[in-house]
Amino acid sequence: MTITVAHNIVKLPDDLPSFDTHPFSPSDLMTTLTADQLSLIISGNRLTFAMGPAKAVMDYHADGTLHVALPGGKERNGTWSIGPGDAYTAQWSDADGPSRTSFQQTADGFIAQDADSGEPRGQILAIHPGQAGAESR
Repeated sequence: MTITVAHNIVKLPDDLPSFDTHPFSPSDLMTTLTADQLSLIISGNRLTFAMGPAKAVMDYHADGTLHVALPGGKERNGTWSIGPGDAYTAQWSDADGPSRTSFQQTADGFIAQDADSGEPRGQILAIHPGQAGAESR
């Protein structure tokens, strides 16, 4: 295998394992944000998430209230708090129980995932500092 890098030729051994057979998973390349980092990113801010081909906008008010405008026009309200652990807990007014979300930093940015199951919830497209509750969504 030969790779050209900035006009220099690098010869790699032919027996170098491919990424398909390397014994690590993509989750090994992610870092979970700590509770303090998470608080800095969300408190008082508006975040825009990619949820499949659509977008969701979440307002994390500094007083602990939470509002989300979901794809398709549905809106939800609730409260949020940091913890337990390196996650935030949302208690939605229309749900029986809380949900826990953690943020993972990857080479491509941040993703939100269910803190218990690890299922991805969306990729963070934008963080709008101080914009929680601003008029335009």
